[in-house]
Amino acid sequence: MRRLTGRRVCESCGAPYHVDFDGNAKVCSKCGGKIIQRADDTEATVANRLDVYRTQTAPLIEYYEDKNLLKHVDGDRPITDVFNGILEVLE
Repeated sequence: MRRLTGRRVCESCGAPYHVDFDGNAKVCSKCGGKIIQRADDTEATVANRLDVYRTQTAPLIEYYEDKNLLKHVDGDRPITDVFNGILEVLE
């Protein structure tokens, strides 16, 4: 929840920010625009998105695993490794 609700964006150029890394920055360091929290990053909206994930998306994981149709790729690796992992499961 904190990761998602802490996201911020420059209203002018779209540069991403996060309160954990950028504090409460109010002005974009790239263009001088105003840094805002998007409407879809509020706690209520994020809570709803997570609920929809739990009830509608998460069950699909087990469904496709049971049919041996789901492949896993570790996305916490360097970009090149993730890309190669994706290519491997698509072969």
